[in-house]
Amino acid sequence: MNKVKKQLQKSGISFIPEGWEYGTVADYFILGRGRVISQEEVSKNPGVYPVYSSQSANNGEMGKIDTYDFEGEKITWTTDGAYAGTVFYRDGKYNCTNVCGVLTAKESNKIHYGYFAYLLSTIAKRYVSYIGNPKLMNDVFSTIGIVIPPYNEQKKITRILRTVDGQIKKTEATIKKYKAIKQGLMQDLFARGIDVATAKLRPRFQDAPELYKPSPLGMIPKEWDIDAVQTLCSKVTDGAHFSPKPLDYGYRIGNVKDMTDYGFDYEGMTKISQKDFQELARQNCSPKKGDVLLSKDGTIGRVIVFNDDEQVVLLSSIAILTPYEHINSTYLGYLFKTSYFDVQLYQLQSGSALKRLVLSDIRKIKFPTPKDRKEQELIASRLERADKLLEEEMDHRHKIQQIKKGLMSDLLSGKVRVQVDEEAVY
Repeated sequence: MNKVKKQLQKSGISFIPEGWEYGTVADYFILGRGRVISQEEVSKNPGVYPVYSSQSANNGEMGKIDTYDFEGEKITWTTDGAYAGTVFYRDGKYNCTNVCGVLTAKESNKIHYGYFAYLLSTIAKRYVSYIGNPKLMNDVFSTIGIVIPPYNEQKKITRILRTVDGQIKKTEATIKKYKAIKQGLMQDLFARGIDVATAKLRPRFQDAPELYKPSPLGMIPKEWDIDAVQTLCSKVTDGAHFSPKPLDYGYRIGNVKDMTDYGFDYEGMTKISQKDFQELARQNCSPKKGDVLLSKDGTIGRVIVFNDDEQVVLLSSIAILTPYEHINSTYLGYLFKTSYFDVQLYQLQSGSALKRLVLSDIRKIKFPTPKDRKEQELIASRLERADKLLEEEMDHRHKIQQIKKGLMSDLLSGKVRVQVDEEAVY
């Protein structure tokens, strides 16, 4: 097997479609690098031309300056650090730091940059060296094996994938908007509450101070109290303080890693034997419907209101809170997502990184609580509706992302060929 075919095999390319070429990156691109651009240079030379660095957030942009080093279409990738092998399409006038590799097509009439940005994004990570600091330098990147469709096919494939990306971006904008709406709603609901008689938000304190009273947590509605968790819950405990032997199959045991914004990820849970499961269930390490589950180890503050029919026991990294009958469990769960919890968590840190939240601290955390359970239910219901909208949009985004994944697998490999027409493609 010749060198090129070996590289194609490493790239995961199993066959060459009819009419397509094959080779390495070095056969079709000139490889370059950015230059050293410090944060000080960015601060002292503000402008409109982006500076792209090794990061992946914000499209890799670290700031803007008043000059540019590159103009027009290119492909860049991160050469060093945690994001090594991350590939970007670039256009316009811009700069790249020295931790960015830069590809320039040798023959512009054969290379559509958009297509190759998509293609290389699916391959490059395979070539990253993880010995020490992750790296994907120019000499290695140049050897990446690639297949090259005719130019018009490249453009058509790019148009299809960019259309899907546009739908993802649109959905992400909607998610961002809904998150902002929910954040504002939470601030209003937990500061003003809902008048049960009218089912409307109370007027603001500034507009009706007579409806409020001072408390250790600030102004709260007169119908509310400040309660510690230990007075809101009949039981505050946690899961198992030992880790049973994991199995390939068996009964589920939940950890913090299995907690999501919308419940447990049961598929990823560790499995244990029936004997271990029954012993932990006997020790009350299994949540009941209506319990509020709070992560207290490692990643602190994840919350689930448990209403599932699934059989599961928990490790000690998760606290189990059983609210009294006069406390709505969904309302209690949302309290742990408010600034009231964040502020008290910060105070517990006492200047050091908090790695664990102990049960005695959880019991002492205080929250504002309506005396009337009906008001608790109204507040919880409003927030559940907001979460439902968010969840629907996030599910929609996931579905589009899965469609894109399938399209990239089919189109970039040539398993499914596109019909090239005379339509304008970009």
